[in-house]
Amino acid sequence: MPGVDRAELSAIAHRWHPIAAPVSPRTLRRLVRRLGVPDGGRVLDLGCGFGEWLLAVLAAAPGASGVGVDVSAPVLLHARA
Repeated sequence: MPGVDRAELSAIAHRWHPIAAPVSPRTLRRLVRRLGVPDGGRVLDLGCGFGEWLLAVLAAAPGASGVGVDVSAPVLLHARA
């Protein structure tokens, strides 16, 4: 579609689906616990989207720090908010 920013369309389409995978919130919590991020650990989330996975990891490991990276400006604006 000419004149339409694909990243913006994707951000709009996924606004109500922040976890871009067929994973329930319960399963997400279980998966991030299995990572075993240590206290003081660092996490890098490439293609972070809205940051839901990264936030879940940091919630499971409060002493850890994290960086989310994505190429979609609209998605990053939403994530920063």
